[in-house]
Order: sequence, then C-alpha cells, then structure tokens
Amino acid sequence: MERAEGPRWSKRAAAVLRSRRTGGALLLALAAVCAFFAYGFADFDAHLGAGAHTATAWVREVHVGEDHVEVELAYLTCEGRTIVTTTTDVAGEPEVGSSLDIRYSLDDPEYYVRDVALGSNVLSTVGFAAFGALFTVLGVLTWRRRTPLWSPPGESPLVG
Repeated sequence: MERAEGPRWSKRAAAVLRSRRTGGALLLALAAVCAFFAYGFADFDAHLGAGAHTATAWVREVHVGEDHVEVELAYLTCEGRTIVTTTTDVAGEPEVGSSLDIRYSLDDPEYYVRDVALGSNVLSTVGFAAFGALFTVLGVLTWRRRTPLWSPPGESPLVG
C-alpha cells in the first residue's frame, strides 16, 4: 500500500510552530499570565499594606504539603469578631497552639490574611509586571513580522 503524495500533518504542524504568529501568540499568552499574577499580588498588598489591621492569631491546625504549608488560624478582629480561616501566607512551619502576628483586612478578614513576618509582595508584583511588559513588547514585535523564526537548511526564510 503506497502513501499519497502531498504535505503531511507533521510538516504542517512544524510550519505552524515555526511561524512568527505562533511565537507572538505564545509570548502574548505569557504576558497575560504575568499580568494575572501581578494583579493578584498587587490586590493582596492593597488590602494588607500599611493601613491593614494587625492581630495575634492562634494556630489551630497545620497541614504540610509538598511545596507549601497550610495553616488554620483563629483570631479576634478589632470589631470583636472571631475569625477562623486557612492561609498559606505564613513564615516557616508554625506549631499547633503557637501564636502568629498577622495582618488582615476588614473588607474580607477570612481571605486577606498574611503573617506579618512575610512583609509585602512588592518585589513579586514589580517582577511579574516587568516580565508581562517585556513579553507583551516581544509578542507584538514577533507577531508583526511575517518571516518564520527559523528555516530548515535549503529553504528561504522569506517564503511563507
């Protein structure tokens, strides 16, 4: 049984992967991911910045994962509400029954909680924003070019 002549799917797939449009789209997708993380870090810092309230929280449970520590905390807000919440924003691996100084936001005290020892996420926010901007510029520049990123030997990079 003979194969029909003509372009194969593998050649077409290779041509798509070689194209500048694909490279530009991938760089723009990376820029979007960086923007998502930068926004998340900036949102947390906006709620837990210098104006955030502080409290002493008691560690109720500790769950150690492969790459993080999840801690259940209980604390009393400045309004007198008792909050029980789970967070991964703690320094080290605290012991059950120990106390932590935390920052929290009155907007959502169950969600916006961070160990005071961790400080702010300014470096992470700026880093992700800078990489997002870089990936955006490179993505747009790559997208606009019509020539492929590379060509197999013997093929002209200007065709395609």
